Amino acid sequence: MIKTSVSTYLLILFTLVSQAQNLTLDICDSIPSDLYKKGIVSLSVSNGQGYCNSYDKVLDKRISKLKDLRVLIYTDQGYFSRAKYKLPKQICKLKNLESLTTNGVVTEIFDLDGLKRLDLNLATDSAGIVQQKGFSMFQELEELTLSFSNLSSSYQLHGIDSLPKLRRVTLYGANQLVINEVLRNPNLTHLTIQRTKGKKFNLSRLTQLTSLSLSYNELVSIPKTVFGLTNLDMLGLVYNNISVVPNDIGKLKNLKLLSLFHNTIHTLSNSIGECRSLETLWLDYNRSLRYVPQEIGELERLREFRANHCSLEDLPPRLVRCSNLEVIEATHNQIKHIYIDFEKLSNLLSVELKNNRLVGFPASFYSLSKLTKLDLSDNRLKSIPSGIEEMTELTSLAINNNELTILPKGISLLKNLTYLSAYANELTTFPSVGSLVGLQSLYVGSNELTSFPDGVEMMSIWFHLKYKLMILRSFLHLYIGYPNWNKCG
Repeated sequence: MIKTSVSTYLLILFTLVSQAQNLTLDICDSIPSDLYKKGIVSLSVSNGQGYCNSYDKVLDKRISKLKDLRVLIYTDQGYFSRAKYKLPKQICKLKNLESLTTNGVVTEIFDLDGLKRLDLNLATDSAGIVQQKGFSMFQELEELTLSFSNLSSSYQLHGIDSLPKLRRVTLYGANQLVINEVLRNPNLTHLTIQRTKGKKFNLSRLTQLTSLSLSYNELVSIPKTVFGLTNLDMLGLVYNNISVVPNDIGKLKNLKLLSLFHNTIHTLSNSIGECRSLETLWLDYNRSLRYVPQEIGELERLREFRANHCSLEDLPPRLVRCSNLEVIEATHNQIKHIYIDFEKLSNLLSVELKNNRLVGFPASFYSLSKLTKLDLSDNRLKSIPSGIEEMTELTSLAINNNELTILPKGISLLKNLTYLSAYANELTTFPSVGSLVGLQSLYVGSNELTSFPDGVEMMSIWFHLKYKLMILRSFLHLYIGYPNWNKCG
């Protein structure tokens, strides 16, 4: 007789109960006939047009029977607002409801004074309801998301600034008056404001703020009051028109993540080195950025450095002082030489430098015993020094689109490789791959090879071949002799 532990029974019971208490009805689903008889705790209902019979799912007055409901998501994702998908008035009976997400706004929502989380997508008519009712009744509210469309400049809300438990606010498409109302609440710890072109942000009251995202706002500079938020650990300013990161950035001593991608930055202040808590720095798609200051070497806690699609001419040599670095990405730049001693960056897991102008392959790469991904594709490499077999943890190696004429035999010893790309070089021979038992993708086409790599016939992989000067009889022999070959094309 098989014995089952008490913990196993409890796990099974919990799983069954969870499945019974949580129900999700997507666009292509219909409402079950016994919906209002279920003891549902969480209900998600989506209407709209899908690639299916998009069943109408209209909640009715029987919703009052769902006494245990804690979480309700009820949205219409159709192209046009349709009145029939409004919440029923009996929504006010759900006194245990804690979280509500909807664009089917009705006045009775504002009777749910126990809500902790509220997410409203507001059209013109529903925005009028919200303006009339205000938010002062939601004394338990901790998280608020408001999405607007075509909002007039005179529209305003009230009651948000005095909510004592409110910690997280997200605004999409808000006007200046709504923004000002939110920025008066000193209890906020997390704030996101997006798609509000030409607005001003006075953040001086938000002394408890730890997370701030002002993305997609077409900002031309970082608001000065940001630098007074000394408790910030996350700052997101992506998809703006910011050109300069000023000296005041050094005031954010507790910052752990700084995301600045998709701006027009050409100057990154030396004071970035004063953000000693920084762990993640994203600078991607700042196409005027040519240099990263050497002071980046002061960021001893830095784990991720990403500066893809910029105009960098080198990697700052003092990056070697960031001994906790795990990820370096600087693809699509203008880097020709690397002056970094990678031996001092022993924690690196991934290095991506594709699409630069590299002419040399630093042998110090081989000291990176933890490295799992190395991408040096689309450069001008003519050779790779011996010793690559020392990178024992490497699972992905991309060296395609270079000027390589020979590869080191040590590649045959990289037994953890699952991805190897060396196409579009000038190779006439290729190291044996017979011992690379985990290899799943091999790209060797567009070279000067006259035969397949030794050992490839022993493998069951998806093999990508764009052959150039490939002897046809070698191809036929391989195909006929090994009918289980998955793909060759």
